[in-house]
Amino acid sequence: MKQELEGIFLKKIHYNDSLQIAYILTAEYGTLPFLVRNKRKNNIFAYLIPMSIIKFQSNIRLNKDFQYLESVHSSDIIISIYENIHKLNIVQFFAEFLYIISPYPHSDKRLFNFLKNWVLQLEQHPNSYTSIWHIYGLFKLTMFFGIEPHNNFSEKNCFFDIVQAQYIYEKNSNTLSKEISVLWYKFLSHDIDLLVSIPMNKEQKHKLLNSIINYYSIHSQININIKSLSVLKEFYSVYS
Repeated sequence: MKQELEGIFLKKIHYNDSLQIAYILTAEYGTLPFLVRNKRKNNIFAYLIPMSIIKFQSNIRLNKDFQYLESVHSSDIIISIYENIHKLNIVQFFAEFLYIISPYPHSDKRLFNFLKNWVLQLEQHPNSYTSIWHIYGLFKLTMFFGIEPHNNFSEKNCFFDIVQAQYIYEKNSNTLSKEISVLWYKFLSHDIDLLVSIPMNKEQKHKLLNSIINYYSIHSQININIKSLSVLKEFYSVYS
């Protein structure tokens, strides 16, 4: 029986000459692969943009390798993201990250609602938020994947150990620099409106992003290699 579902599109890959696979994150089932037919007049692909929020119909059968995607339309109107190259880079990066890290099938309505809200807020926020929006999102996501760090930062415990997932008093091979450790504390403690007022140059942003991706790799035991990461480096300086 067909269901109407809401989802967030992550990635599509070529399957064969007549089909592509669209990976969509849903609240009810987590990330699922859907087959989409390569028809000349198939307008489904117009809605399959990274992190686009869509509604669609499908007869979900979890015992099957693939589902079929039908009757796709936009759930929320997204304009500024897809007209702004910097915001578009952000959602492309985030969609690729979620494709790698998100478990499927795995129901998590809280995760879905957070991601939907993350996209809608990015749509509304000015460009000054853009260069850290993805970093902010990655820190917030740790709680949904069960790897939230212990934020015990203090004058004594000022080095963040990415293996122990907490601050310690003495630097070792697993700790971040004091500079980046302090930024971790701020991203774990402050909301986005305070974070955008923190002065950070492009090198600091890049180190911070690399450190949180490394943290996910260690604690999820997944080798996270994001192709779109290099694109982000190009616009860090725009709003630094």
